[in-house]
Amino acid sequence: MMRWFCLIACALLLSACGSSPTPTPPPASNLDVILANSQHILGANRFPLGVIRDGKSVKDAFVHLKFFDLTTDNAVAKSETDAPYFGDNLGEAGVYVAHANFDKPGAWGVEVTVSENGRASETKRLGFEVLPQDPSPGIGEDAPRTKNLTLQDVNGDRTKISSSVEDDSILHRISIADAVTNGKPTVILFATPRFCTTRTCGPSHQVVMSLAQNYADRV
Repeated sequence: MMRWFCLIACALLLSACGSSPTPTPPPASNLDVILANSQHILGANRFPLGVIRDGKSVKDAFVHLKFFDLTTDNAVAKSETDAPYFGDNLGEAGVYVAHANFDKPGAWGVEVTVSENGRASETKRLGFEVLPQDPSPGIGEDAPRTKNLTLQDVNGDRTKISSSVEDDSILHRISIADAVTNGKPTVILFATPRFCTTRTCGPSHQVVMSLAQNYADRV
């Protein structure tokens, strides 16, 4: 009887030693990389990226980019570069900025490697379209003389023309068409502050608001 007990005990011990514990799966990545500009054109481009973790801007990472031409069946690596962080006067809304040259229009991709202290490097891949020419006004060109609505057009009710929670009436006194022909320096901002999905366009609105309050009589 004692012999059978020993055999059973040994079998159980060997079984326990032979089984390996179930590995704990790594936590799901909560890192997001967002393209911070809406257009990429043929030739030289400034390429800003927002890096966000847990809904907050990451400001102290090392970011490396690899660009791929996806216009054919096989992805072709074209260039790679680092993207340093730029965040002066933008609070939590800084961006990582690289410079890239796209030699043909069509589908392109970027592989973004983000390295933070105390964390393993993470890689994200994003696709984007390169346009044959820039549809927006170029540097030095006149802004389109747009007859956008002003406070006067809505009887002073700025909520009909602005999504900002804070009072930004100072930004809606005159139209773009009047602003670019009045002989004063002009800053034109296209933003939807209440509907921003990242900490990029909202702070831009706040920066322009601050400038308007300080220089309203000069612009």
